[in-house]
Amino acid sequence: MHGMGKEAVQNFERMQKVGLKPNRVTFLSVLNACSHGGLVEEGLNFFDKMVEECEVLPDIKHYGCLIDMLGRAGRLEQAEKTALGIPSEITDVVVWRTLLGACSFHGNVEMGERVTRKILEMEKGYGGDYVLMYNILAGVGRFGDAERLRRVMDERNAFKVPGCSLAHMSKAPEMLPLPKFFQLVKSSLFFNFIEERSENTMDQNLNLFLEAENVKKWRNLRELRQLPRSQ
Repeated sequence: MHGMGKEAVQNFERMQKVGLKPNRVTFLSVLNACSHGGLVEEGLNFFDKMVEECEVLPDIKHYGCLIDMLGRAGRLEQAEKTALGIPSEITDVVVWRTLLGACSFHGNVEMGERVTRKILEMEKGYGGDYVLMYNILAGVGRFGDAERLRRVMDERNAFKVPGCSLAHMSKAPEMLPLPKFFQLVKSSLFFNFIEERSENTMDQNLNLFLEAENVKKWRNLRELRQLPRSQ
């Protein structure tokens, strides 16, 4: 997750050398590290080791890491085959959504349609699934199919819950919709504000800024700029 997949693998091997036996949590951690670090072959080897050598029965989280890892690497056919091989008693819609996200990233429309049908067999009320497939179709110019999917979404009253961020305003926390929050903190006015207070952390500057100004005032924001990280 922090770009230290190789270090995670090395620590796993070091743990085994001193005689510590890995459990399902250990394997989940190292599979997650391989997924985020792009260590596909290492991750597949760890999954086989977990099942065959350590006799740890994988649960849905292990399969989810495996599918995420394969999807990130563009090995979509292998990821789909893995998803189809998950025992029916533990499978859930999340692993298929993970695969749909990979289809979107790599532009695989045909598989995206198959995965979407599978998702809708399991759950029809989550709008995010429709939106993601809509974007896949629109991305390849299939606007008619995309609009038909949008109408199906409306007919089923499916909706996507917007994300929010918690910010302190006038010493009281307030939930801001993410678009408004990002518009606020990435505005040129905010950057001018924090440049005058470089000794503060980003969180301190954000709180001060929110207390000093009303969120609803900001309009005509410039292009997004990358914020410096808090210390």
